[in-house]
Amino acid sequence: MNKAIINMSFGGFSVSHKGVLWMAGRGHQGATEYIKGWSDQAEDWWYGNLEVPRHDPLLVEMVETLGREANGNSARLGVQEFKGDRYIIDEYDGYETLRTPELMDWENVND
Repeated sequence: MNKAIINMSFGGFSVSHKGVLWMAGRGHQGATEYIKGWSDQAEDWWYGNLEVPRHDPLLVEMVETLGREANGNSARLGVQEFKGDRYIIDEYDGYETLRTPELMDWENVND
């Protein structure tokens, strides 16, 4: 079973300041590069600029470990388990749904 992180509320996907620092403290290169531009006043940063797949093992571990403290501004992050090795994330006003080929209804031209 694989896991990916999705935002389960309206508002947009983001990770808390604490979450990005948690990842950087465990050697995540993307998080380490991302925090280089932060100011001392930083409290909450949008995660969208950090280039990391939603199935990144350290991202998943961070959300599982920190729980609500992983949530950025207007986000409610959740771990979504899925079968297979492919997924897409559909988004509507920040609320996200993980879709896999097995869960999608396909139109068949032969029907």
